[in-house]
Amino acid sequence: CQGVLFVLSMVLLFSGIFLIILIPFQYIPWLHAIYGVLGAIVFT
Repeated sequence: CQGVLFVLSMVLLFSGIFLIILIPFQYIPWLHAIYGVLGAIVFT
């Protein structure tokens, strides 16, 4: 279970970095929705 939590945390970290780089160019609402759903799944 700890390995799964680590992998999901890394996915959130790298997708957050990707969003930081991408947001100044254009806003993508479905990408924010996926990021929010992943965060809700990991931290509940």
